[in-house]
Amino acid sequence: MSKFFRKIVNYVRSVYPITFIQNRPYCNLKKITGNKIYFSCRGSGSLLHIKFDDIINDHAVLSDFSSEQASYIGYCYGEYWEELTKKNQSIDRCDFFIINSQKKYSIYSTDRRNNLLFLDKDTQEIHTLPLLTIFNNKELIKGFDPTQAFYIGFLSKKYEKRICRNQPKVSTNKITLVK
Repeated sequence: MSKFFRKIVNYVRSVYPITFIQNRPYCNLKKITGNKIYFSCRGSGSLLHIKFDDIINDHAVLSDFSSEQASYIGYCYGEYWEELTKKNQSIDRCDFFIINSQKKYSIYSTDRRNNLLFLDKDTQEIHTLPLLTIFNNKELIKGFDPTQAFYIGFLSKKYEKRICRNQPKVSTNKITLVK
């Protein structure tokens, strides 16, 4: 009876990490202030921090976040990027690249109207949607790899800035009532 019980325990131990633990992200985003990202890792219980420049150049850390959190980090990095370009500060060398994973969607390209073309790996179809639509849709962003979701967040911030810049300016002249 004890051999049978050991076999069951060993089987559960071997299957449990694969089915339950691998579906959860390893890192959990806590807050972003300035150019630092504060996060905790599963099992450590401590609060860690990393600079934007470091996380951009280390795809392993970025891929440990969920896709939604990675897209938010990308959006905040877009804000940080804008601040640096406004101040004309030098931006450190960026070795960022997109990883193609086994997730449902994969980035194909962007067009001039700031739409994202992405491949649905299940149907092998290429879909076209606006960046902000993808960024705001939680279920859709979950289908991308975290590094690709980061890139979507970054491009969404840059596109959002372009939209605000191209809006017509509202006249501040007073309107008078004519009878």
